[in-house]
Amino acid sequence: MANYTLTYSESAQGWPSFYSYYPDFMIGTSYYNAPSSNLGGTPGVPAVYDWVFSDENGATILPTGFYKIMNTTTNLLEHIQVANGIVVAKGNC
Repeated sequence: MANYTLTYSESAQGWPSFYSYYPDFMIGTSYYNAPSSNLGGTPGVPAVYDWVFSDENGATILPTGFYKIMNTTTNLLEHIQVANGIVVAKGNC
């Protein structure tokens, strides 16, 4: 790793960072789920095999990937793994 000298930037009115920040959880990001029958999911708290969407009308499924969600029942941070809009795994963070 390269060595950097940390200096105060008058124009930025702060200490510039040489590293990029990519948040892994965005506060205010909403996901929507369509619970599967009798598999434990409820509106707002997805379970494995629920459909998940990025819009409230259910028109745009979530792309394949991992997502952090706030369980509104337990107030715990969880993760879901999504494949083609369907939750395939879920766990605590």
